[in-house]
Amino acid sequence: MSTFTQQIKAEALKAYEGNPCCGLAFLSASLHTAGTLNFSDKGMVFSLSTESEECFSFIRALLKNMGAETVERPPRKGRRRRLFTFTMNAADTRAVLREVGILTEGEEGLGLNPGVDPYLIENDCCLKNYVLGAFCGCGYAFLPQGRGGSAHIEFVLKSGVLAGQLAAILAGFGVSARLTARGESAVLYIKDSRSVSDLLALLGASRAVLKFSEVLVYKEASNSVNRRNNCMLANMDKSFDAAIRQIEAIRALEEAGALSALPETLQEAVRLRKEFPSEGLEELAARAGISKSGMNHRMRKLSELAARLPGQNKG
Repeated sequence: MSTFTQQIKAEALKAYEGNPCCGLAFLSASLHTAGTLNFSDKGMVFSLSTESEECFSFIRALLKNMGAETVERPPRKGRRRRLFTFTMNAADTRAVLREVGILTEGEEGLGLNPGVDPYLIENDCCLKNYVLGAFCGCGYAFLPQGRGGSAHIEFVLKSGVLAGQLAAILAGFGVSARLTARGESAVLYIKDSRSVSDLLALLGASRAVLKFSEVLVYKEASNSVNRRNNCMLANMDKSFDAAIRQIEAIRALEEAGALSALPETLQEAVRLRKEFPSEGLEELAARAGISKSGMNHRMRKLSELAARLPGQNKG
């Protein structure tokens, strides 16, 4: 069974949108945070390990597009969870790491950049995908079951310099992260519920935002369970279910290339639902300057259009 972290990574990569420059930013962050560079008689050998099969395949595909060859290693026996690992030969290692700003070459020879190459994050789209790459490489999300613990997200990095720069990038997106040390690692800790929700939305994990919001609602309501709260929770369940259906309808229309042909009113509804996945119809309607029933009509129309797409379940 996949963890909440693996679910976020899978959903975010499925919704990935990026230009070639964004791919380099994503690779720089993921290779920097999840990779290991070793030196042998054959030269530099790069390896990367991750528990996410989606991240593993996505990173290898980006490297293949750059002309780099990777070799998958068989999983180690005795591990409770499977670890996906690949290696890259010396020539490809040198070329790729230079391209993504990790390896530097100067008069004094080869060097490693401990932080972010500013050239790779000049555009906002690249900044967003750098964060996604870092989360794929070293991000963990914790969603407590029951009353114990608190929901939070961590980035566990090997470089304090990179951790500080990543914290600054996150702050630019309104995500507050606290930097702390854990052994030899630098850890960015995100606990504030709004920052966690904003980060999940930034990654493109809309369903994870809804799941996180649902956990918060249940936790806040658990100490005063009465008829009114039960009714509130039931209504929120309906709102969450409706929001998920709306997001799935939008994703189906998007994959079919049908969004650009929609009327402007429906395109506005799409934009608002994607930007604010955890808000109810009333809040979305207020942002659009229309009535709740008007927003409900637009969402119903999107669902109807998605249901008419070829291959959709009509039952």
